[in-house]
Amino acid sequence: MAQWLEGADQLIEQLKLRSELARGGDVTVGYQQPYAIYVHENLEARHPVGQAKYLEQPMREMRRELLQYISSELRKKRPLIDVLLEAGNSLLAASQELVPVDTGALKSSGFVEARGE
Repeated sequence: MAQWLEGADQLIEQLKLRSELARGGDVTVGYQQPYAIYVHENLEARHPVGQAKYLEQPMREMRRELLQYISSELRKKRPLIDVLLEAGNSLLAASQELVPVDTGALKSSGFVEARGE
């Protein structure tokens, strides 16, 4: 998730240093269908419901909110990986509202995956 957030890497590193309970790791939010990237990037397609950029748009719109949430929760000494998972799930839920319905299994292929220590 951090690669979508401009400046998030620096913020997370600063917060890691401040939080004794923070553990390393990262969270990936995405879609597993092989055609997901094509649907996401095709700005020419018209969908009766949903849109292209179904993951990118909510990430841009939620950027500040997610950074504030992560910062706030780490100040409470919560483990970083737990906070990132919650933020990732929030982003996934928002993006699933924009996934084009006409792409079948795309919406249900959304995932949040944690990798950490």
